Amino acid sequence: MALSVLVIVAFTITCITRSAHAQLQINPKELELTDDISSSSVVISCAAPPGVTIYEISLTRFTPQTGRKLVTAVAGVNQGLPTFEPHTDLTQYNANLAGGIGQGSITLELKQPKCEDAGLYLCSIMYSNGTGSPNRQTLYYSENVTFTVASGNITASVSPNLEFYAVNDTVTLKCIAIVGNSQLDKWNWTWEYHDGMAWRPYLSPDLVWIENYFDQVPGTCTYLQTIYLVHKIKAEDSNKQYRCTWQKNDEMKLAIITIGTVSPDAYRPSIPAYLTYITTPAPNVNAENTCTCTCIYTCPSP
Repeated sequence: MALSVLVIVAFTITCITRSAHAQLQINPKELELTDDISSSSVVISCAAPPGVTIYEISLTRFTPQTGRKLVTAVAGVNQGLPTFEPHTDLTQYNANLAGGIGQGSITLELKQPKCEDAGLYLCSIMYSNGTGSPNRQTLYYSENVTFTVASGNITASVSPNLEFYAVNDTVTLKCIAIVGNSQLDKWNWTWEYHDGMAWRPYLSPDLVWIENYFDQVPGTCTYLQTIYLVHKIKAEDSNKQYRCTWQKNDEMKLAIITIGTVSPDAYRPSIPAYLTYITTPAPNVNAENTCTCTCIYTCPSP
């Protein structure tokens, strides 16, 4: 089963007044995106109640970050037809407009909805009861558009990435998972290693930490979360496989990292603090243009 991330934007709009005849219709209200773009369109239609004088109809999209008016139809302007508002990303190439003041409704069709199109859509209708009525009123109707985004595979890496390691070298294993904002508190990470026969839990790592913040992928509905494991190389780690797993309920994603060869010839012990350092003068150059150098530290007797 594919792991999905659900992106939902929801908050409250207080309606000034309502009418059973006016309505906001969105079809479909929920949509699955592929590569953060849908091949299906979303149609948003807002209709005024019958028998009233309409002055303006508009559509506005709200997200947690911003609210932006998208489309407006005004009586006596552009023959009452709907037009795109300035400073939106909607054009005739990615959206269609229909209706107008004369029809009592406006319709916005998003041809290829993308992540930024998710949110709460608010329809505003300014009207009065009859042409002679001086009292203008405004109706508000709102509906949510929700997108589901399939996650990608976990990416994994090791640093430093060497062909040969020495015993006691320290490496950092890193895995990055794609998650959605509805899953930020529902994930579970695990680390395992393969002992040649089966996967075993990594119970005593030197250090494991998970970034407690999430980086949104620009222009998408997805977020990245990173987990790290710090491991000190042992002789038995040569070409050993490690596995990170991200799990939500019965769905999971995983990635495998293979450690390079651990070579005795690459043994690089750290220099203990008790080593005695001595000051070394510059090399002495003799007449034959050869020089001699002195060891920079002395080692204790075995």
